[in-house]
Amino acid sequence: MLILLIEDDELKSSAMERILNIQKIGCKVLKAVSTDRAIRLLGSMIFDIVLMDYNLSESTSEEVATFIASRKKNERPHKVMIHSSDHDGILRLQEILKDFQPKTIEVPQGLYEL
Repeated sequence: MLILLIEDDELKSSAMERILNIQKIGCKVLKAVSTDRAIRLLGSMIFDIVLMDYNLSESTSEEVATFIASRKKNERPHKVMIHSSDHDGILRLQEILKDFQPKTIEVPQGLYEL
Protein backbone atom coordinates (compact mmCIF):
# COMPACT_ATOMS: atom_id res chain seq x y z
CA MET A 1 0.00 0.00 0.00
CA LEU A 2 1.41 3.37 -1.03
CA ILE A 3 0.40 6.39 1.04
CA LEU A 4 1.13 10.06 0.38
CA LEU A 5 1.21 12.18 3.54
CA ILE A 6 0.90 15.90 2.82
CA GLU A 7 1.78 17.71 6.04
CA ASP A 8 4.19 20.57 6.69
CA ASP A 9 4.34 20.16 10.48
CA GLU A 10 7.11 17.66 11.26
CA LEU A 11 5.64 16.70 14.65
CA LYS A 12 2.23 15.87 13.13
CA SER A 13 3.85 14.13 10.18
CA SER A 14 6.02 11.95 12.43
CA ALA A 15 3.06 11.09 14.66
CA MET A 16 0.94 10.03 11.68
CA GLU A 17 3.77 7.98 10.22
CA ARG A 18 4.31 6.22 13.58
CA ILE A 19 0.60 5.39 13.78
CA LEU A 20 0.68 3.87 10.30
CA ASN A 21 3.80 1.84 11.11
CA ILE A 22 2.35 0.62 14.44
CA GLN A 23 -0.63 -0.81 12.55
CA LYS A 24 1.78 -3.03 10.58
CA ILE A 25 -0.36 -2.83 7.46
CA GLY A 26 2.64 -3.08 5.17
CA CYS A 27 2.52 0.43 3.83
CA LYS A 28 5.12 2.71 2.34
CA VAL A 29 4.67 6.36 3.28
CA LEU A 30 6.01 9.19 1.14
CA LYS A 31 5.88 12.70 2.58
CA ALA A 32 5.31 16.06 0.95
CA VAL A 33 5.66 19.30 2.91
CA SER A 34 4.50 21.55 0.06
CA THR A 35 1.82 21.63 -2.62
CA ASP A 36 4.50 21.60 -5.35
CA ARG A 37 6.09 18.39 -4.03
CA ALA A 38 2.68 16.77 -3.52
CA ILE A 39 1.63 17.53 -7.09
CA ARG A 40 4.94 16.22 -8.47
CA LEU A 41 4.50 12.96 -6.55
CA LEU A 42 0.84 12.62 -7.54
CA GLY A 43 1.82 13.17 -11.17
CA SER A 44 4.44 10.44 -11.10
CA MET A 45 2.80 7.69 -8.99
CA ILE A 46 -0.61 6.31 -8.19
CA PHE A 47 -1.21 6.30 -4.44
CA ASP A 48 -3.64 4.08 -2.59
CA ILE A 49 -4.32 6.75 0.02
CA VAL A 50 -3.61 10.46 0.30
CA LEU A 51 -3.67 11.97 3.80
CA MET A 52 -3.58 15.73 3.54
CA ASP A 53 -3.65 18.69 5.84
CA TYR A 54 -5.69 21.62 4.58
CA ASN A 55 -3.38 24.33 5.92
CA LEU A 56 0.20 24.21 4.69
CA SER A 57 2.79 26.85 5.54
CA GLU A 58 2.91 28.44 2.08
CA SER A 59 -0.68 27.77 0.97
CA THR A 60 -3.62 25.42 1.36
CA SER A 61 -4.22 22.01 -0.18
CA GLU A 62 -6.81 23.38 -2.62
CA GLU A 63 -4.27 23.27 -5.47
CA VAL A 64 -3.51 19.63 -4.67
CA ALA A 65 -7.22 18.79 -4.54
CA THR A 66 -7.76 20.51 -7.90
CA PHE A 67 -4.90 18.45 -9.37
CA ILE A 68 -6.38 15.19 -8.02
CA ALA A 69 -9.83 16.08 -9.37
CA SER A 70 -8.37 16.81 -12.83
CA ARG A 71 -6.77 13.36 -13.13
CA LYS A 72 -8.37 10.43 -14.93
CA LYS A 73 -10.07 8.04 -12.53
CA ASN A 74 -7.43 5.36 -13.04
CA GLU A 75 -4.70 7.91 -12.16
CA ARG A 76 -6.29 9.06 -8.91
CA PRO A 77 -5.61 7.79 -5.41
CA HIS A 78 -8.18 5.28 -4.15
CA LYS A 79 -8.95 7.33 -1.02
CA VAL A 80 -8.31 10.90 0.09
CA MET A 81 -8.46 11.83 3.76
CA ILE A 82 -8.36 15.48 4.75
CA HIS A 83 -7.39 16.48 8.26
CA SER A 84 -7.88 20.01 9.48
CA SER A 85 -9.33 22.12 12.25
CA ASP A 86 -10.51 24.55 9.53
CA HIS A 87 -14.11 23.48 8.88
CA ASP A 88 -14.56 25.94 5.99
CA GLY A 89 -11.37 24.65 4.37
CA ILE A 90 -12.67 21.09 4.56
CA LEU A 91 -15.89 22.20 2.88
CA ARG A 92 -13.92 23.85 0.06
CA LEU A 93 -11.91 20.67 -0.52
CA GLN A 94 -15.07 18.57 -0.45
CA GLU A 95 -16.52 20.81 -3.17
CA ILE A 96 -13.39 20.49 -5.32
CA LEU A 97 -13.36 16.70 -4.84
CA LYS A 98 -17.14 16.24 -4.99
CA ASP A 99 -16.91 13.51 -7.65
CA PHE A 100 -14.26 11.74 -5.63
CA GLN A 101 -16.11 11.30 -2.32
CA PRO A 102 -13.25 12.34 -0.03
CA LYS A 103 -13.07 11.17 3.57
CA THR A 104 -12.66 14.01 6.05
CA ILE A 105 -11.33 14.10 9.59
CA GLU A 106 -11.97 17.22 11.63
CA VAL A 107 -9.14 17.58 14.10
CA PRO A 108 -9.96 19.30 17.40
CA GLN A 109 -7.85 22.41 17.91
CA GLY A 110 -5.78 21.14 20.85
CA LEU A 111 -5.33 17.53 19.70
CA TYR A 112 -1.65 17.82 18.84
CA GLU A 113 -0.87 19.60 22.09
CA LEU A 114 -1.55 16.49 24.15
